[in-house]
Amino acid sequence: MRFAAMVVVGDKAGSVGFGFKKGLDYQDALDKATRQASKNLLKIRLNEDKSIDFPVNLKYKSVKVFLKPAYSGTGLIAGGFVRPVLELAGIENIYSKILGSRNKIAGVQATFEALKRFS
Repeated sequence: MRFAAMVVVGDKAGSVGFGFKKGLDYQDALDKATRQASKNLLKIRLNEDKSIDFPVNLKYKSVKVFLKPAYSGTGLIAGGFVRPVLELAGIENIYSKILGSRNKIAGVQATFEALKRFS
């Protein structure tokens, strides 16, 4: 039996990465995924409101992710698998919507594809 682990790492200042690996036990999979996530960090630009510069509507596999900038004080309007990714990236003010599949792996990948537009 093999175990799979997905890890999202970030510094809450514009750098975020994710890793998805399998291993013979859960700890092995977690270590591999953490190493991969640390190697694949994505640096994104944040504006003065700790938000993104323009809206993004992206379809990746079966997941549609919509990210829209918000003014300071709005907060992080996100749920599901999008929220931890945006929190670890350091985004504090944003609107988001998940459409289509609720698959967590494809959803995190879709969120990263949307964030690549701001790197």
